[in-house]
Amino acid sequence: MDASTSLVFYENELVGFFTLKPDKIEVEDEEEGIKHVICLEISRIATSSSYQGRGIGTFMLLHIVNLARSVNYRYIVLDALIEKADWYINRNFIPLVESEHIVSNEHGLVYMYRDLYDVELVETFYDELTG
Repeated sequence: MDASTSLVFYENELVGFFTLKPDKIEVEDEEEGIKHVICLEISRIATSSSYQGRGIGTFMLLHIVNLARSVNYRYIVLDALIEKADWYINRNFIPLVESEHIVSNEHGLVYMYRDLYDVELVETFYDELTG
């Protein structure tokens, strides 16, 4: 699957980038059992060291979430460096293996996901539909 990299500029200076690609994850469904679902993988995301702490990473992540929603991806996945796991947890990502955000896997990474399904939005839609 092909990946796409986007560059983020501020006042003509490169301040960050991210690389996205489609991926598949296994999801357990109550009715269908285990099924493969297409998701969006954040392969790379980084902010220039001189711009860290200014919200650029959060801005990029929000842009990625909006992009994923616009093309109907329910899940976003990534491999976070162990030292960055809490940053992602604070932005609604969940470690697939709960203990990995404390002790990473053998690669020093924490596999994480974010579920974009919005229960309240769906319930509001159906309430308005049925009046």
